[in-house]
Amino acid sequence: MRPGPGRPAGVWIRAGAAPAAGLLGGAIVGLVDGVRAALIVGVDARDVLVAALLAASVDALLGVVAAATIFGLARVALWGRRGAIATTRWGPALMLAGAATIGVTVAVFAATLDRHNRLLAGGITAMATLGAAVVMAALAPAAARAASGRRVRAGREPHGFRLDPAMFLLLPFVGVMGEIMITLAVERARPPFGAPATQRIVLQLAFVAAALPALLIATERLPVRLRLGIAGPAALVVYATALAALVHRTWSNHLRFLPWTHLLCGLAIAVVTTAVAIAFGRRALRAGPWWAKAAGVGAALIVTLGASESEPARKAVSRAGLAGPVLAQMSLVRRSF
Repeated sequence: MRPGPGRPAGVWIRAGAAPAAGLLGGAIVGLVDGVRAALIVGVDARDVLVAALLAASVDALLGVVAAATIFGLARVALWGRRGAIATTRWGPALMLAGAATIGVTVAVFAATLDRHNRLLAGGITAMATLGAAVVMAALAPAAARAASGRRVRAGREPHGFRLDPAMFLLLPFVGVMGEIMITLAVERARPPFGAPATQRIVLQLAFVAAALPALLIATERLPVRLRLGIAGPAALVVYATALAALVHRTWSNHLRFLPWTHLLCGLAIAVVTTAVAIAFGRRALRAGPWWAKAAGVGAALIVTLGASESEPARKAVSRAGLAGPVLAQMSLVRRSF
């Protein structure tokens, strides 16, 4: 569907296209990853095919769940930003958003407090904080709009919300500053959790986590205007340079220990799924009826359960990006029952 009078410019992705894109994107990446893992392990041709199907089915299920979740979150976020919101409802919504972000931050901090590599512990806590803050910043306007009452919500919905290209520079800056403060604070922390020095660090983390969703919302509403031709390249140069400097400084002692196979596989699924979703959006496709997508999910489940019975295939997929850890967790769950 092309943008009409009531829709913003850009690619409009239909509700049914997002899960289909996740299913297809995950299957494509999983197929390639499964073949790669099977060739590394060195199984025969039949088991290479089974391993590829097993990895493709697992990654397809991960892709459809992630795509449906992100698409649903985006729809809720856009709904909240296009409606009228009473001023008195912003306070409770932002307080709830900050409290949820604090809860995630403190929980991850406590779970990583015993790690010897404090920089990686800080990075994990910072990423969890940023993820929670982004989700809460997306949901807070919707919560405020829902609580504003019929009188405020009545009337035609304005469609004036537009994320200016300047936000490619400003929003990452807010997130990066928050992550730096979280990482530096966590890096100084030592067990036990109840120690006075550790509790002071918890208060610092709570302060940053509580403010981050409100700062993200306030930043996106700044009356700043830049053309995409300026904001896009500037953001790419600034943040790519900062990322390169971070990798150069911390690779040998910290970053090289990260599970890069898992991370790159997840990134590949995200990139392929986004490309497929954009292709669907440009062609105004729903990607088939709902029962076709449900059949695809069912087929992926059947292939996962059937192919996981093959010992050579499981051994090969254990070297895969995301399918290996997922199957390992499934095996632990089976043993517990």
